[in-house]
Amino acid sequence: MKKCPYCAEEIQEEAIKCKHCGEWLSVPTCGTNTDQSDTTKEEREEKDRTDSVKKNVEPAPSRPTVDIKYQEVPGVFKKPGKYGWGWFIFLGLLTPSSRNNFFTDYTFSLIWDSLIFASLVPYFVLRRRFLKKWGFIGEGPWKAGLIAGICTYLLVLIVFSIMVFLDARSLNTTIAALDGKYKDRVVSFKQIENSYRLKFISEPQSKRDIDQNMKTIDEIVAYTKEKHKFFHEMFNEYKQTLRGKRIHKGKRSWGDSIDQILAVYDESYVNQLKAWGLLKKYYVTGEGKYYQDYTTTSQAAATLANKFKGLVNEAYGITDKSGE
Repeated sequence: MKKCPYCAEEIQEEAIKCKHCGEWLSVPTCGTNTDQSDTTKEEREEKDRTDSVKKNVEPAPSRPTVDIKYQEVPGVFKKPGKYGWGWFIFLGLLTPSSRNNFFTDYTFSLIWDSLIFASLVPYFVLRRRFLKKWGFIGEGPWKAGLIAGICTYLLVLIVFSIMVFLDARSLNTTIAALDGKYKDRVVSFKQIENSYRLKFISEPQSKRDIDQNMKTIDEIVAYTKEKHKFFHEMFNEYKQTLRGKRIHKGKRSWGDSIDQILAVYDESYVNQLKAWGLLKKYYVTGEGKYYQDYTTTSQAAATLANKFKGLVNEAYGITDKSGE
């Protein structure tokens, strides 16, 4: 045994390198030709570690070249899977029948249009993941594009269903609140009209019957003016509340629809007042011409009233909303 001149630890007589401090005690007779005396302790330790790693690590096998033909853009009619199934689904979502016709709220329509373009993001993310899983050759690109497209379509379908539900719920809630506000008043108008029908004598036989009809006509005219004012206020509030919305599955706004309803109602209102005025003239003068004009004008007013009710039912889906 002898002592290491560097660390003073005991080592074997034949040792050429200290097992305690790692210092070389003499130049090795084989291996490298590098003069160890010209190197520092740290350099020699680093070299030893590098040599040990090289001995234990096998060389990495060469990576095969990857066929990336999927990046090419073949003709649309040649293997459309490599062209990207997601593009076909995306173009399908952009068709007019799939865009705005489902929503009554313009805000939902704008959100839906934005989501269609945003749906390309999950498509390409999924397609990239699937390409890593199935590879870039053979059926890999075809399967990746198709499965990514189907997953994206299902995701968009779920979001679309939720939006349709929220859109319908919002519209129904709004209309129900307005209906509840005016329902009692509309019902009272119907009751008043029924009382006038019972009070009015359709075929007066005496001056007393005519006088009663003249008085009833004055009451009907006053009632008609009051009703006209009420319906204008009611429909204007509907128009204000439903701004930014449109008729279900159509492109016409609620504002335009209500304007059309009021235009027909105003025309019917004018004809009603004119008809009652002609009937009063007939009662006063007894001239048959006034009665003929009354009959013609009254029929025109009734036709317009039916048209008004049809427009209301078409827009709101609620019968007898007008109280006619």
